[in-house]
Amino acid sequence: MLAVIALLLLGAAAILTVTQMAARSQDQLAANESQMTLTATLVAHQHEIAALTRDCSFWNDAVENLVDAPSKEWADANIGEYLSATFHIATAFAVDGQNRTGMAYVEGQWQDPQEVAPVLEPLRPLFDAARASAVAGNWTTDTGPDPAFGFVIWAGQPALAAVGALARQDGRPGPQWDHLLVLIRIIDQDLLAEIERDYGFETLQWQESAAQPSGPAVTIKAPDGTALGHFSWKPETPGQILLKQMLPVIIAAFLVMAALSGGIIYFLERNRATMLRHRALIEEQNLALQRQKERAEQLSRAKSDFLSIISHELRTPLNAIIGFADLIRGEVRGPIGVPAYRDYAADIRSSGQQLLALISDILDLSRIEAGKLALHEERVDLNKMAEACVNLLRPQLDQKRLTATIGTFEGLGSVLADERLVRQMLLNLLSNAIKFTPERGRITVEGGHAADGGIEISVADTGIGMTEAELKLALEPFVQIESSLSRRAEGSGLGLSITKRFIELHGGRMTLESRKNLGTRVTLWFPPEREREADRMVG
Repeated sequence: MLAVIALLLLGAAAILTVTQMAARSQDQLAANESQMTLTATLVAHQHEIAALTRDCSFWNDAVENLVDAPSKEWADANIGEYLSATFHIATAFAVDGQNRTGMAYVEGQWQDPQEVAPVLEPLRPLFDAARASAVAGNWTTDTGPDPAFGFVIWAGQPALAAVGALARQDGRPGPQWDHLLVLIRIIDQDLLAEIERDYGFETLQWQESAAQPSGPAVTIKAPDGTALGHFSWKPETPGQILLKQMLPVIIAAFLVMAALSGGIIYFLERNRATMLRHRALIEEQNLALQRQKERAEQLSRAKSDFLSIISHELRTPLNAIIGFADLIRGEVRGPIGVPAYRDYAADIRSSGQQLLALISDILDLSRIEAGKLALHEERVDLNKMAEACVNLLRPQLDQKRLTATIGTFEGLGSVLADERLVRQMLLNLLSNAIKFTPERGRITVEGGHAADGGIEISVADTGIGMTEAELKLALEPFVQIESSLSRRAEGSGLGLSITKRFIELHGGRMTLESRKNLGTRVTLWFPPEREREADRMVG
């Protein structure tokens, strides 16, 4: 008996130890992910200030008014107060070929050039890199020389710095290539608060210390490689939170195991047949655990496929945004006002919306799982909403030559709902219908009162349909019906799952009806009180 008790205690200790190790591993993964997020965010801000520097230095007017015939009036209007007010530039100044400061602005005001002397030596590697880029000649009149950028300390705070060679847009060489324009933006509390808000960091702060903090941190370095300090924050601890939630279950399981073991010992002493029955029970439990393990591995693979798909989906529209933005900035087709620029702007907007939709899906799913997604309720006209969504997706419909029909919605009023979520639900359902309906197929949007008094709106198609088994998988997040290696339609696999959770947040439900090779109908049901509340708002 004592030996069995000792084994039980050892087993409980082993389980607790393994669970603690798993929790720490999960916490470390969360910390690593937050480090990568902050690093990517800082890099993005570096590219922003580099792009702004290119715009201001690769400019005929800048060469003429900062190098050929310096004009304080021009600099006041186009460099000093303008950059400070519009782009939060703390310091802007120009240097000549001997790195002597010709004009300087601090917080948009003209200052003595000696005010920026403390940063000249730290910026010297950037000066050399910017001049080398201009002299190398590996740039065109469309792009201009590449600016050099990095981190510096300005006014006792970390800052983003970018240096661009002053060059003419016609590419004519000259002494202006030795002249440089320097822009510095402080990473102040406002910018840190914006990063906290956008990416979920807690107590993000700057520490000008060479000592490495105990928690997660991102170290930034000066252009010469010297460490300037680091950003640190309070890390998320999902593993410890999960461990606290699981601890009562583990203790209860241990007590249950202890009780079962005591019963097993008792029955073993009395009857061998009882022992055999309990052995069969244990084997059955082991089989159930094995099935759960296999299910967990399947979900893990599905999640990996999902992340791979999202990576591709994000990269494509982002490349389009960057490419068309470069065309507009470089004025390839002529000065601003050429009709072709409106097409480029439309392409940029379309790609940006696609990228934003994917990111929104991921954020919405995480907020729902965390219980942080709140409804912003107002009156929503479902008929107008359906027409707007179909019109929004009209290019995709026309591309596949699909026929989209909107029912009459007779007698159907408005509902009290979150307009953004209702729009997203309808767009998700219509997008799925378009993706999985062959050319010249039909898509129908209908609405009306349900038999139980609620309001229903459905999207039906004549697409490939699903089997009973596929219907169950279709509602799982991160899971797609077709393998990522052979699927015919692009997407993240989150549409139906998010739609189901959105309608449930409204107290409603989503139902699916489908037959293989005949089509699918998805119906959203809103409870009757949402129509009554909308009517009461009108009254």
